[in-house]
Amino acid sequence: MNPEDREWQAQERAMQIERDGVDMTEADGLSASYLGIVRALREPLGAALPADFAERMAAMVASRRQPVEIESRFEQTLLVALCVVMGLSALVALLVYGSADWVAPLTDSFRRVGRPPLTWPLAVAACLSLSWLAQHLRNRGEDGHCHLA
Repeated sequence: MNPEDREWQAQERAMQIERDGVDMTEADGLSASYLGIVRALREPLGAALPADFAERMAAMVASRRQPVEIESRFEQTLLVALCVVMGLSALVALLVYGSADWVAPLTDSFRRVGRPPLTWPLAVAACLSLSWLAQHLRNRGEDGHCHLA
């Protein structure tokens, strides 16, 4: 019997012992450890929720529903700077390590893959279209007009 089954059986024995009102001496060590949990679950909760709990929660959720601007001007500037630095470092690497050794096989593989001249532009257009559609659906779902499951 695997450990999960033993745990399940111990929980079931603890519930049965509590239901039957049997003395705890009949419980094994693992079942006895669950008896306190079973007893706590059988008793009603001591504190009730306040009468206006639902109203307060709805007001709190409504106040937080405002759209949050994820990217600030600072983050956008950092992203542009990072792209510029990455582009410059790629150019420097190309100049330092030379282009004849590895660029020729790369361009040759692109020529073989993209035999029809429209293959790559069509793939890029499809990716951009799917990205726009996903963003449009996400924005529409956030507005509350539809629910995406």
